[in-house]
Amino acid sequence: MENKPVILELFSDETEAVVVKGFLETCGIATYVFNDNPFPRIVRGSATADFAPVKLMVNSSEFKKAQELLRRKKDEKDY
Repeated sequence: MENKPVILELFSDETEAVVVKGFLETCGIATYVFNDNPFPRIVRGSATADFAPVKLMVNSSEFKKAQELLRRKKDEKDY
Protein backbone atom coordinates (compact mmCIF):
# COMPACT_ATOMS: atom_id res chain seq x y z
CA MET A 1 0.00 0.00 0.00
CA GLU A 2 1.33 3.41 -0.96
CA ASN A 3 1.87 5.81 1.93
CA LYS A 4 0.65 9.18 0.69
CA PRO A 5 -0.84 12.28 2.33
CA VAL A 6 -4.61 12.13 2.79
CA ILE A 7 -7.08 14.69 4.12
CA LEU A 8 -7.89 14.05 7.77
CA GLU A 9 -10.07 17.09 8.37
CA LEU A 10 -11.09 20.41 6.80
CA PHE A 11 -11.12 23.70 8.70
CA SER A 12 -12.45 27.15 7.96
CA ASP A 13 -9.67 28.70 10.03
CA GLU A 14 -5.95 28.03 9.72
CA THR A 15 -5.43 28.67 13.44
CA GLU A 16 -7.73 25.75 14.32
CA ALA A 17 -5.86 23.49 11.91
CA VAL A 18 -2.52 24.45 13.46
CA VAL A 19 -3.81 23.68 16.97
CA VAL A 20 -4.94 20.21 15.90
CA LYS A 21 -1.66 19.74 14.02
CA GLY A 22 0.24 20.47 17.22
CA PHE A 23 -1.86 17.98 19.18
CA LEU A 24 -1.31 15.21 16.64
CA GLU A 25 2.41 15.91 16.40
CA THR A 26 2.76 15.60 20.19
CA CYS A 27 1.20 12.16 19.72
CA GLY A 28 3.90 11.28 17.17
CA ILE A 29 1.86 11.73 13.98
CA ALA A 30 3.38 13.79 11.17
CA THR A 31 0.85 16.29 9.81
CA TYR A 32 0.66 18.79 6.99
CA VAL A 33 -1.49 21.92 6.74
CA PHE A 34 -2.44 23.20 3.29
CA ASN A 35 -4.17 26.52 2.84
CA ASP A 36 -5.01 27.10 -0.82
CA ASN A 37 -6.36 30.57 -0.06
CA PRO A 38 -4.21 32.29 2.58
CA PHE A 39 -5.55 35.77 1.71
CA PRO A 40 -9.34 35.60 1.24
CA ARG A 41 -10.90 38.60 -0.42
CA ILE A 42 -12.42 40.88 2.21
CA VAL A 43 -15.68 42.70 1.54
CA ARG A 44 -17.36 44.86 4.18
CA GLY A 45 -15.23 43.38 6.94
CA SER A 46 -15.92 39.69 6.34
CA ALA A 47 -14.55 36.92 4.14
CA THR A 48 -16.52 36.23 0.99
CA ALA A 49 -17.46 33.04 -0.83
CA ASP A 50 -13.89 32.82 -2.16
CA PHE A 51 -13.27 30.59 0.86
CA ALA A 52 -11.09 27.54 0.36
CA PRO A 53 -10.96 25.16 3.32
CA VAL A 54 -7.72 24.60 5.18
CA LYS A 55 -6.73 20.94 4.84
CA LEU A 56 -5.12 19.00 7.65
CA MET A 57 -3.41 15.99 6.12
CA VAL A 58 -1.63 12.92 7.49
CA ASN A 59 0.13 9.98 5.89
CA SER A 60 -2.33 7.28 4.86
CA SER A 61 -0.58 4.78 7.14
CA GLU A 62 -1.45 6.95 10.18
CA PHE A 63 -4.95 8.01 9.12
CA LYS A 64 -6.92 5.63 11.37
CA LYS A 65 -4.74 6.34 14.40
CA ALA A 66 -5.12 10.10 13.85
CA GLN A 67 -8.90 9.76 13.47
CA GLU A 68 -9.12 7.85 16.73
CA LEU A 69 -6.98 10.40 18.60
CA LEU A 70 -9.16 13.25 17.33
CA ARG A 71 -12.34 11.40 18.22
CA ARG A 72 -11.10 10.87 21.78
CA LYS A 73 -9.97 14.49 22.07
CA LYS A 74 -13.33 15.78 20.83
CA ASP A 75 -15.08 13.55 23.36
CA GLU A 76 -12.96 15.20 26.08
CA LYS A 77 -13.83 18.65 24.63
CA ASP A 78 -10.21 19.71 25.08
CA TYR A 79 -9.29 20.87 21.62
